[in-house]
Amino acid sequence: MTSTRQPDRDWVQAYAELSTREGDLSPEDLERYSTAAHLLGKDEQAYRLLDRAHSGYLDQGEPEKAARALFWLVFHLRNAHQAARAAGWLGRLLRILDDCDPNGQQSYLPLLLDGVPLMQAGAVSQALPLLEQAAAGARAAGDEDVLVLAGLASGRCLVAEGQTAQALDTLDEVMVYVVADRVAPQVVGLAYCIVISLCMERFDIQRAAEWTQALTGWCDAQSGLMPYRGECQVHRAEIFQLHGSWAEATEEAVLVSERVPIAGYVAGGAHYRLAELHRLRGQLDLAEREYAVAASCGREVQPGLALLRLAQGNPAAANAGLDRALAESRVPARRSMLLAAKVQIAVA
Repeated sequence: MTSTRQPDRDWVQAYAELSTREGDLSPEDLERYSTAAHLLGKDEQAYRLLDRAHSGYLDQGEPEKAARALFWLVFHLRNAHQAARAAGWLGRLLRILDDCDPNGQQSYLPLLLDGVPLMQAGAVSQALPLLEQAAAGARAAGDEDVLVLAGLASGRCLVAEGQTAQALDTLDEVMVYVVADRVAPQVVGLAYCIVISLCMERFDIQRAAEWTQALTGWCDAQSGLMPYRGECQVHRAEIFQLHGSWAEATEEAVLVSERVPIAGYVAGGAHYRLAELHRLRGQLDLAEREYAVAASCGREVQPGLALLRLAQGNPAAANAGLDRALAESRVPARRSMLLAAKVQIAVA
């Protein structure tokens, strides 16, 4: 499960070189410029560059390429949780496909974009057929980026349906393309993060550690990379903690908390991990502060906060927090952690 190390990709240099020619770039150059901007954490600029690329392709009479540029724009906006903006551009993408693709050669793109929100909303029985059709269309077209994205979403659906063995087979198949460096970097990073998260949900720590090591190697090969590195380090911190290496876990979490903006899932994960480490060391005031920061980032702070309340001698507050989290969660792996804390508090 080791990753083939990619050739060094200096996104700082690529960005600098393309920025000097910003007024004289082809649509293909604009797409590359957008990728470099995204990987350097300049997301708003990446969105504008994809918009320019799609317009440039239309001016050249290449609507299929314009639709593809918009596909990546919708992809990035959705991953940034900007659903309203993504919906607007999706409408534009569909109109272009209707006008330019009478034989439905790229019809698998809308199937993927329709299936993923259904999967995220928990409507996996509705999502799975769309995702499987998208994967079949991408395979026939030789579109490995979309094939991997559809496979990742299908795997998550299968996990939600309890079909774990089939899910792992699906994920193993798509990760072949990832470790062979056959897909776009934004797909590589997302794939690693999804697979690692699913391994952690199943408490498959060894497998998660191996994939985290592969993700770390890939991140290290991308000069200037900002996305995925933070999430990679949050996973590393949790794995270090589970192996009893608290100093290493703290170092990784601190690095993330200092580098990423105080907002969003990654920052929340880093502060939650620091809170857990402080709590385990008995540093309750520090833990309280870090749980509050994690919560302000939108991170669920249970069961850690409940165990902190227990350590502070307030089991009633601990139980109240767990009951709220249990009422909101339907994910079996998540509920198992909450119920374990519930038992610990009941015994105390």
